[in-house]
Amino acid sequence: IWHNASNGRHWVFGQFDDAVLPACILLLERAGLAPEDRANPVLVSRAISRIVNSNDDRGVVVGKWDKDYEENTTKPTEWTGSIKILEDYMKRQRPVKYGQCWVFSGVVTTGKNSIS
Repeated sequence: IWHNASNGRHWVFGQFDDAVLPACILLLERAGLAPEDRANPVLVSRAISRIVNSNDDRGVVVGKWDKDYEENTTKPTEWTGSIKILEDYMKRQRPVKYGQCWVFSGVVTTGKNSIS
């Protein structure tokens, strides 16, 4: 996954992990996507993209782009995959701290792949 303009980093998407599909179904529900609309790839993609950001609909990841991180939170550079993020989100039922663009893209890709 691309981390910045010149560096990629290893990312474990984990779309087949036992924790991922239940998390993604919950995300679709929290995004307000009706069951009959879940066959529409455009609506599903938009819903997952929107709900991964914690600013909307009790989403998954809190974005933070400065270097001032609270204790007992995870810096964006410490994440190595989507599984732990989705497990933490399901366990605590609140957004996970913290992510940046590559974290968001990793979780979105995992969500879309898990339900495809």
